[in-house]
Amino acid sequence: MEKEARFRMVSYHISEVRKASEKLMFKQLEMSAAMDEFSRKLAEYAPVEGELKDTIMEVAKYENQMSKEYEKHAGMMAQLLDEPFQDHLGMLQSAQDMGAARNTAALTLTNARIKTAQKRQENDAEKHKGAGAGRAAQMDVELGQVQRQQEAAQSRLTKFDEHIPGEIDRFHKHRSSDLKAIMCGYAGAASSLANQISKQRTNLKAKLSNGGASPQKPTAPPSPTILAADGSGSVL
Repeated sequence: MEKEARFRMVSYHISEVRKASEKLMFKQLEMSAAMDEFSRKLAEYAPVEGELKDTIMEVAKYENQMSKEYEKHAGMMAQLLDEPFQDHLGMLQSAQDMGAARNTAALTLTNARIKTAQKRQENDAEKHKGAGAGRAAQMDVELGQVQRQQEAAQSRLTKFDEHIPGEIDRFHKHRSSDLKAIMCGYAGAASSLANQISKQRTNLKAKLSNGGASPQKPTAPPSPTILAADGSGSVL
């Protein structure tokens, strides 16, 4: 029961995390759409401003590029979070189903034991009343049938008890490695998005600071000229 309660608790929390990740994914798509609209409106506005047109178009171009980064990240979130969490919930459900099947087997065994005990009591009572040889033989056959049902139920439960601990251990190890991979994958994608956006904004700022041109390397100052006595000069 303790393991089943833990499975239910973990399933609940992963389901909630998945819902939150979906909201985050849709927010990324909203951000992408908002930046794309901002880019388009800037491009429509730029021709109105004459000499500022190039500056405004530069901002529009970079906003468009950044909107695509957010859209790409949202797609990656579906692959890195939503789909793996769905698979994870499926594994947890399978583990819960296995536990439920074990409980069903235990209940079946309990019922079989009760049925066997009742049948034995009935047989003893009839024999005590003087049941004939034919009836006594029939009762023994009936008792044998319910005893075999009890043995079969015991065998099913024993198999569950033999295999479940190992399956649970393997499941937890697999689940742990999967969760680490999910978290690492998301962190990597989020870091990549942040780096790309930072790079785009830095490049845009540099271009605007240089009047819309690409950042230029500083030119070296001219070398000093030394005048000779005859008026001729030489460059050092």
